[in-house]
Amino acid sequence: MDAIGDLVKMRVMGSNGINEVLWAEVAEEGFVLLNTPFFAEEYNNKDVVCGKPVSRTEYVQQGVPTYECTGLVRRGGYGTIRVLFDDPVEDCNEAKELVNVFVSLGCSCEATDGIHGVAPNLLVFMIPPEAHWSKVRSVVDAYTAGCKSIKSIVSSDLN
Repeated sequence: MDAIGDLVKMRVMGSNGINEVLWAEVAEEGFVLLNTPFFAEEYNNKDVVCGKPVSRTEYVQQGVPTYECTGLVRRGGYGTIRVLFDDPVEDCNEAKELVNVFVSLGCSCEATDGIHGVAPNLLVFMIPPEAHWSKVRSVVDAYTAGCKSIKSIVSSDLN
């Protein structure tokens, strides 16, 4: 059995059918997600989830105990905004502008690296609890209305 504070891998499947593996920390009430999910739109960084051990070797990574997420215990207070662009992020000036705006609001950003063709046109923003959601929402609204290179914007629950 893993001890509280141990790091494990958590396999999370979104309602879109896409699996991803995130870092998680063992906690009294479950596992605290330590990454921002790119594809599992139901989850956010710091959410507490429950899970069951995975024994299949394709999901056990580098000897780190791996679990399969079986549900949400409670929200961790973070939100996630996923922005899909028409073009790869590295070639899109609007993407670079959006990153600067979100970072100025106290948010952080991750992009897929496009390896194996995985969404080179996706930016994922982590919205911490101390960020002003109204300002974040107005940025999202402005870019949705005025940016022709954005395909879609999806946001997860904040709380």
